[in-house]
Amino acid sequence: MAISVASEQRIELLGTVELLHDHLTTSLCQTVLQPTRTTERERQWSLEALVSFWPEVMLRAPQSLTQAVQEAALGNGAGWPPVPASPEAFFQRCQSLNWRFFANLYEACLLQVLPQAQPCDASPVHTLREYFQEGWIVDGSRLDAVAKRRKLLWDVRAPVWPGCLPAFDALDRGMVRHLAFKADAAAGALPRASAALEHVPEGPLLVGDRLYGVGAFFAALSERGLCGLCRRNGRQSWRGRRELAKTSRAEGPAWDTLLESKGKKDIPTQTWRWIRWRQGRESWERLTNVGEPQRLSIRDALRLYPWRWKVERLFVDLKEVLNWHRFDTGSPHGVAMQV
Repeated sequence: MAISVASEQRIELLGTVELLHDHLTTSLCQTVLQPTRTTERERQWSLEALVSFWPEVMLRAPQSLTQAVQEAALGNGAGWPPVPASPEAFFQRCQSLNWRFFANLYEACLLQVLPQAQPCDASPVHTLREYFQEGWIVDGSRLDAVAKRRKLLWDVRAPVWPGCLPAFDALDRGMVRHLAFKADAAAGALPRASAALEHVPEGPLLVGDRLYGVGAFFAALSERGLCGLCRRNGRQSWRGRRELAKTSRAEGPAWDTLLESKGKKDIPTQTWRWIRWRQGRESWERLTNVGEPQRLSIRDALRLYPWRWKVERLFVDLKEVLNWHRFDTGSPHGVAMQV
């Protein structure tokens, strides 16, 4: 995904730093990481040191990881965790350490932050709180190519893609509720998102683009008791059953139709609502598995979907603000830790 940001634009990250200091404590690290330390021996680059090191890499954007590790070895109090070890020790540590330590830590930190993150955006979501806890955007993006500073990659002509990210972003809180990492950048976005649904609790309404408006994704939602609202995918076939409602307003007529899709080998027959709106040559088409119009009306569905673009702001923040154009390590473990 190509994203450009003006070079003179500055983003204030002081609030982010304060949030990390408040919640990313040694006590939390011990609580999350201690159960997994049965086979871990103590090293100079401890898990707590790595947890402190990676956010500094994100915020400071050093010229290279080697430079950052060397500054940490000096212990001059410049923000890096003081670790008197060689760069080789750091890279050897990242080569074999399981990145899921940090994924679990992120989830634990998120649980602490959530009570303070009051809903402040996406007004259409507020009218749906009687039936849905939150509105989540589901989308994915491929990470940028690894910088070829490593000698191992000098002779590799093709770009080296470090992986991809299925993301679930809370519309009204402006928070990443779940961020998955997949080392295989060539894997399909739809299977990745379907697999990541196991981390989504019951309650939110998931909003997706045209890619997710197919039977396979809605079947995965139904299997986990989840609700979704997606743009209609033109390749999805169905047969009409009956019209639920039709409205005629100044901004154009809208229809709400109950549809049934034909089942396939691993996808059962499903019932959807097909919500359409038209004004002149412009038209919108949405699919949802929320069968009761009182839970998700035509008006709410049409007003809510345009907020899906906010997930692009999320990927801008990750790639530009947090400098994810600078993956200096070719190790999947190292990239996943940085994520």
